[in-house]
Amino acid sequence: MALSGLYWRDHRDDPPWPEVLDLAEGRWAGKFDRVQAPRGQTGVLKSRVGAESPWVELPLHAEFQAPSDFRIESGVGYVELVTAGNFIIGLDAAGAPPADFSFLGARTNVDRNVHSALWSISSGRMRIKSSEMDRGARHFVEVRTPSARLILEDGEVGISIPNEAKASGQFWVVKGSVVVRWKDGRRGEYRSPGLQSF
Repeated sequence: MALSGLYWRDHRDDPPWPEVLDLAEGRWAGKFDRVQAPRGQTGVLKSRVGAESPWVELPLHAEFQAPSDFRIESGVGYVELVTAGNFIIGLDAAGAPPADFSFLGARTNVDRNVHSALWSISSGRMRIKSSEMDRGARHFVEVRTPSARLILEDGEVGISIPNEAKASGQFWVVKGSVVVRWKDGRRGEYRSPGLQSF
């Protein structure tokens, strides 16, 4: 196979990565929008910028930039983030803390009708939804996991990674399409609602 054929095989599912940083109001890449937790529980979501930085509590309605790391240390509690490009991101520890996530970047084009975001998840559960209010725009999210890359286009997907060594993850398509690219070279495309393992 020619070099160009190998490149196409390995990168044909890559989401577009436009030229402009996607910042809401020209200032922030995301905002801590909502939390569901037992009354009186604080410090549900912690964040840091860079692996050498300490974890600090992210207060509700705080703005953040990309890249940023997030951690949920409690087994109960669900947080919702809103990022530029009109993505709604739900995070929780799936009952087995800690759960670790990284928001690696967000880009848009000059016309702001293509939005791409890049996340990684080491453990925990996340739900990703592109806004239905952003009519006419295309939305892409790539999520990197320990075993595969998941690429979502215009829809909603959930991803769960157990906090256990060698455990496989699961994802469920609510709507839209998801392409899975495993590290061993396998590829799968999913459009029907349902639970899948990876």
